[in-house]
Amino acid sequence: MMVGKTKLHVIFAVVLLVGILIQSAAAAVDVAASDLTIPIDYEKLKDNDKTVSFDKTVKLTNNGNAAENITLSFENVPSDYTFSVSPASLTLAANASQDVTISGKAPVNVDQGTHDAATLKVSTASGQASTHPLKTDVAPMVEIKTLDVYINGYKEKSIDEEDETIKDVMPGDEIELKFTLENLFDEDYDEGDIDGEITLQLDDSGFGEDIDEEESYDVKANEEQEITFAFIVPLDVDDDDFTLDIKLEGKDDNKAAYEENWKLTMEVERRKNDVRIDSLTVSPAEVSCVRKVQLSAKVTNYGSNNQKHTSLTIENSNLGINSQYSFNLARGSSNDNSDMIQFFVDVANDVTTGTYPILATAFYEFDVPNDKKTVDLVVKDCAAEETSTSETSSENGTEKTKNTSAAAIAGAGTTTTTTAEKSVSSEGNEISAAVVKTVEDPYTTSDVVVALLIIAFILVSAVIVLFFIILLKRK
Repeated sequence: MMVGKTKLHVIFAVVLLVGILIQSAAAAVDVAASDLTIPIDYEKLKDNDKTVSFDKTVKLTNNGNAAENITLSFENVPSDYTFSVSPASLTLAANASQDVTISGKAPVNVDQGTHDAATLKVSTASGQASTHPLKTDVAPMVEIKTLDVYINGYKEKSIDEEDETIKDVMPGDEIELKFTLENLFDEDYDEGDIDGEITLQLDDSGFGEDIDEEESYDVKANEEQEITFAFIVPLDVDDDDFTLDIKLEGKDDNKAAYEENWKLTMEVERRKNDVRIDSLTVSPAEVSCVRKVQLSAKVTNYGSNNQKHTSLTIENSNLGINSQYSFNLARGSSNDNSDMIQFFVDVANDVTTGTYPILATAFYEFDVPNDKKTVDLVVKDCAAEETSTSETSSENGTEKTKNTSAAAIAGAGTTTTTTAEKSVSSEGNEISAAVVKTVEDPYTTSDVVVALLIIAFILVSAVIVLFFIILLKRK
């Protein structure tokens, strides 16, 4: 019995050794996985090329203990691709490596990204046969070259890669994103023009309002194009980080598609105290004879605190303006976070001509200034206004008008009438214009006096004649 068991152990050991040797032989020649993706770049295409050439270096390694005779070939090759390898056969020593070069041509209408292309077959004289899928990776031919970020008209930063962050964004800020798109095709390539869309998306309830904007573009080969987006950060936005998804899509004239995706993070932060003057206006902006104006100011709380002691001053000493108003404003995320102040001002007649800046200042906690704005009021001379005339040319379909004030022509024996007339410009658009016409009065004051004297003379003459007739009859 012991002898039988010993034989079984020997047989088992032999079988196990054979299996290990077979497994070792099967895994003797290896191909680096990272070498099996072939980059495809259309950047050097010229004229009317229908295919693009490629070369790819692949490393073979013999992990066995003996030299191997290796043969390389391709399977599952699409009809519009060509593949070759050099060398196609080689002898590789044990524990040695050697590079081979895969060359070929690919069509130029393949979309950006990774695609299955063919299969590389590795065969050895010892009986190993392994297959390795080859892929092509088509590079994008349109890209976001730069992104310039502006906040309230001032350039914040320039970005040339995705996953960047914009800091210190506040509610009410105007964000402007200026994209520079670049077409990477050679200018001599016939099918290199690319058109498509660039989209912005931000879907987050904390942001207040979703952003979903799209702009089309059409950029020629080897040229750049600028696309601009602008949006206002909502007043009720939360203090948080928000991710803006940016997608660039396009197709060339071969209908090959390209896509690039960026993410831009905005860090929104509310200051505790942030009272601002949104608008300050004076109406009318110019006065002369009539000197009554209306001043309007809108004050908004953008901060995270309620402002129970907000105040606004509006002043200009030369105009005699010195007004102050106090009011409450709710926190910036509330609907009651703004107030409108309006009042009338009479500009004194002794205020001389000139431009007068009116200053508005917003305070919190009664006397802590937070924001300032100015608006100009222009005062003109009243006498100059009354005698002013204005003319516009009347050629090629535009209307000529002459305005003369009634005060300047009073007593001159004329009257002034104003009519509304329409004309057609050279572009074919109908234009309405007020036309002032001056008509001569046929009867002046001197004419009436002369007429009355003539009538009186006739009447006196008639009376005298009548008197002489009566005297003759009595004789």
